[in-house]
Amino acid sequence: MSKREDIVADVVTQLKTIVSPRLGRVVREPIVVEELSRQALPAIYVESTDEAREDRTMGGGKISTMTVVLNMLLQSDTRDKDRNTLIEAIEEKLETTRRRDGKALDTYLEAVEIVEAGEAVPYASMRMIFGVQYVYQRGTA
Repeated sequence: MSKREDIVADVVTQLKTIVSPRLGRVVREPIVVEELSRQALPAIYVESTDEAREDRTMGGGKISTMTVVLNMLLQSDTRDKDRNTLIEAIEEKLETTRRRDGKALDTYLEAVEIVEAGEAVPYASMRMIFGVQYVYQRGTA
């Protein structure tokens, strides 16, 4: 597996250990909302997106900063409160293991975006955008 995929796999593994609030589904494949049962919510689709690389002056390789996006959907009558609780739980979980099982140098929350397009109470969706720095070595990532 590539280092990028190892990093994202660790994010998924860590998210699946969150006990409170209970998460329904945490997956790497896009979620088809219409196919989700109520027990599958909140649902999180984790994807790796953009990446920037710059040469290291010593030691070879490149310092890479990859963006990892958590796309989330939840269902609740108190959706704003529940969004905030979910954001805090995820941030705390990913902060405890910032090195992604030794594959990364750092993991940090860059932004939280509320997605309002076409949603109606009791549904809410959002994105948490994380930056992950790691060392890219040709042939290993």
